[in-house]
Amino acid sequence: MAVLEIDLRARRIDDVRTEHDVTLVLSGGAVVRIECPFDLTESPVTSTTIDPENLGADRQFELTLRGKVIDAATADEESGSLSIGFLGGLALTVPSDSRFEAWAARWEDGSMVIALPGGGLSSWGARR
Repeated sequence: MAVLEIDLRARRIDDVRTEHDVTLVLSGGAVVRIECPFDLTESPVTSTTIDPENLGADRQFELTLRGKVIDAATADEESGSLSIGFLGGLALTVPSDSRFEAWAARWEDGSMVIALPGGGLSSWGARR
């Protein structure tokens, strides 16, 4: 399993936007867009699956995420899954999806990493 470090360390979640996806707006201008169900783990025994297409009225996860600082972020180059760990122990995991781009990360310089449908990753460098 090849792991790609995603350059999000020490960035804070400034805003959480929801429509047909969940978008994490990070300090410094980076954005993580999640389009498929993901797991939010608060402790070894407390995990919640969040489906961006069926959020319903309970938006507690938005309050849980807002203001959190990323400790580490990695992606599995083969499966395309994303793992984000936060200071204080909270973790977010986005598995790959067979039909959709499960997640994408974009930086202020225009560079991107995207999970491909069915697994794997694609990336683009900075735009000039």
